[in-house]
Amino acid sequence: MMKKWMAPLILNLTKKNKIAHHRSHFAFLLQKCYDEKHDDNQPFGSVTKYIGTLGPSAIDVAFGSLCNGSHDFDEGLHLLHLAAMWLLEAYNSKQNYDAVNAYLHRFLHIHSSTFFGIDEDINENINFIDKVHEAQTQEHLEKKARLNQRKILLETICELRYLQQKVSHGLRNKTQHTLCLLRHFSRMV
Repeated sequence: MMKKWMAPLILNLTKKNKIAHHRSHFAFLLQKCYDEKHDDNQPFGSVTKYIGTLGPSAIDVAFGSLCNGSHDFDEGLHLLHLAAMWLLEAYNSKQNYDAVNAYLHRFLHIHSSTFFGIDEDINENINFIDKVHEAQTQEHLEKKARLNQRKILLETICELRYLQQKVSHGLRNKTQHTLCLLRHFSRMV
């Protein structure tokens, strides 16, 4: 004899649930933080906290899981862009400069061939974007969208490069100023 409260439970068990798997917990956190976009200044704060708990080899695995090369651009390109946005936010937070600089180095080292391939692909197809205005087939529009997505990623990487140089230059100036003050005070004693 089945009780009334058990009937919905049994009916729900017969339905097949769709399961979404993420590449890694790091990719999941990047996507989750991007989707939620809190009103605070650091929407990727939980990503920064998570990556800080990992060891060096785990960080390499986490970064490597974002994109597996040019054959993985369908999903991986978006995750690379999210990681670049996270690094931009981490630099702008002006906290843990050494750690963020190390994360950036590993990120660029692991995905440098991918970024180089994107840059070559854009340079080869630069005339294609202009010609798409003439022929508006679905295939051409999809290719144009993919190229624009790649271009946006490279622009984010360039912005990250500029910010890293700016922060590095500022730190270098502060260090030089501190050394000058130490030299001055050591002569006074």
